[in-house]
Amino acid sequence: MMAGEKPWIVCPNRLFYTGQAAPKLEHSIYHSWGFRPGDKVALWREVRIQSKKRSKKFNYNFDYVFRRVVNAADQKYEDTPYVVEVMSCSTSGGGVSDDFASALGSVHVNADSRGPSLNKRQVLGRMMSQMIAKAEVVHEWGGRTVWIVQDVFWDYVNETTGFNMDEFRTDAKGNMLLVVRQLVTAGYNPNDAKADSYDLKLSRILQGWDRSERSEGKNTVGRDFVSLLNAPFTPDRELILDKTNKRPPTAIVVCAV
Repeated sequence: MMAGEKPWIVCPNRLFYTGQAAPKLEHSIYHSWGFRPGDKVALWREVRIQSKKRSKKFNYNFDYVFRRVVNAADQKYEDTPYVVEVMSCSTSGGGVSDDFASALGSVHVNADSRGPSLNKRQVLGRMMSQMIAKAEVVHEWGGRTVWIVQDVFWDYVNETTGFNMDEFRTDAKGNMLLVVRQLVTAGYNPNDAKADSYDLKLSRILQGWDRSERSEGKNTVGRDFVSLLNAPFTPDRELILDKTNKRPPTAIVVCAV
């Protein structure tokens, strides 16, 4: 948490968890897969797929893999895999403190101390490197991919990439679903012990295509998710010329023969 800002989730299990301790799968997750209430679905966590084809290597880890149960007793499941990826934020505290708890404690002892900072750009880079590739593969397998993010992180994505939430139009046939969640609190109340808690709520759902050509030209109204790879806009060229004109060059080099 930072003064004047919304709290960020750094634990992926806080953003999304399902398993033996929480055996219910939310409607916001499974509805795009065509599942119905009461359907039983088998899940596997942290599934790494490594494969090689000629000179190319595939090496990705999937957070959650789901397959509909055909017969639980015989361990038979449908052949179509569905994937859930959870993208929480991370912190960087290298050289600041040994651990997160020590960093928090040092704030009270020394006003000049600082805790770990958020690695928003690094998390965005990790998401950009995986999002389209995983969606493409799961699409070829016949399934769909769900990404779960927090609203404050997705606001950052919307500000710093070519993706535009205001122009995005949901396509129910899309092969990617983005579930955006937010932390909601009523604020501090000394008379209510639960008032200062943060509940996780559904903020919005965006469903569309990893790339617009998959929708056969029908998705022209909005934006596809591949726009995440684009710059938010092209700054004026004068900015870089002005920056380099105001400082001497690091070196003058000669083109080799």
